Amino acid sequence: MYHIDYFNGAFFSGTEEEPLDFQSLQRLAFASAGILSYSKKLPVVLLARDTSAYAEWAYNLFVCSLLACGANVVPLGVVCAPAVAWTASDKHAEMGIMISSSCGYGGRLCVHFFSADGKVPDENTLKRIERRLNDESFTPTFRTGKAVGRIINTTNEIERYIMHVTDASDNKLTGLKIAIDCANGAVITTIKRIFTLLGAKCLIMDNQPNGFNMEKGCGIDYSAKMRDFLVQNECDIGFCFDNLGLRCVAADKNGTLIDGDMITAVVARYLLEMGTLGNDTVVLSENTNYGIIKHIEALGIKTELFSGSKDIQQKIKASGSNLVSAQKGFLHFCDLEPTCDGQRTAVLLCSLLILTGETLKELTQDIELYTPIEVSIKVPAIAIEQYKKEEN
Repeated sequence: MYHIDYFNGAFFSGTEEEPLDFQSLQRLAFASAGILSYSKKLPVVLLARDTSAYAEWAYNLFVCSLLACGANVVPLGVVCAPAVAWTASDKHAEMGIMISSSCGYGGRLCVHFFSADGKVPDENTLKRIERRLNDESFTPTFRTGKAVGRIINTTNEIERYIMHVTDASDNKLTGLKIAIDCANGAVITTIKRIFTLLGAKCLIMDNQPNGFNMEKGCGIDYSAKMRDFLVQNECDIGFCFDNLGLRCVAADKNGTLIDGDMITAVVARYLLEMGTLGNDTVVLSENTNYGIIKHIEALGIKTELFSGSKDIQQKIKASGSNLVSAQKGFLHFCDLEPTCDGQRTAVLLCSLLILTGETLKELTQDIELYTPIEVSIKVPAIAIEQYKKEEN
């Protein structure tokens, strides 16, 4: 079954009992190519993967399967999910596919889909793929002759994405010393070049993937390691990324964690001052720290809280906001990017240090986080089932 998540996109991951295996992955590739071939002869599909060994063999399986079914494939190799989404929209490809082995899903293989505009495909397309995937009688049509798909090798697609991200900074970052934890994930192919082009000095850690060490004791959920590294090397700022590059958290020069909520407050204030914050409104998760909400509202910024993925689009449309944030480091600049992009967030935050002449500690010193109180409430089974139906 497919899942739709505003921040992670649309993806198929199987279940814990029935994860995606060789046969189901091949059927998923056939089903995807079959749907696309109805709309266009020899459609173009961008294909990428993370650094895990599981994603590597699944990636190669997808290449062969897509070609056999008549889709032209642009093999991007290891690259972050935002790069796939942006490149799909920039290249006007029919589809972008990112294969990952997410720790958040027990290490199971996940196949992420992006539409031609880099966003989540419409549900009709996803349901058609799902029906073919589950249809035991479905037999793919293998192409012959000139109808066979071809590999489209390219060298500049990722470079175009890198230049797009560096454009997020109005300033050179010359003199800035940055510690970066790559989580042994997909950002390893872009992050250093992005900051180097901007003139920053980068100290990179956890950028030696071996196929099995992605997010293992490193990355966004293990920021203490980066923060110690930052202090030891006297860096000005540091960042930890997740495997897919969709999100990041930061640390100031003293090693203090600056989470997604605090980054949102800093960025929202800047956009408000620049007059580029859509309708002076930010769309936030209902799990956002209440101190952040109060701080943002005290700046004269309106807030809209969402409770689930399907609620977000409604909130954006109703509020006119162009900034969406979730607590764990997801920030989406709606009018600039088709999806969340941790690298763009990091570049913007570094740019603010140069622009204001302040340290990250100074930029966040007036933000007061409230201590959450956890209360356990027994939820009736019928309410849980209703929630699952609404989310799906």
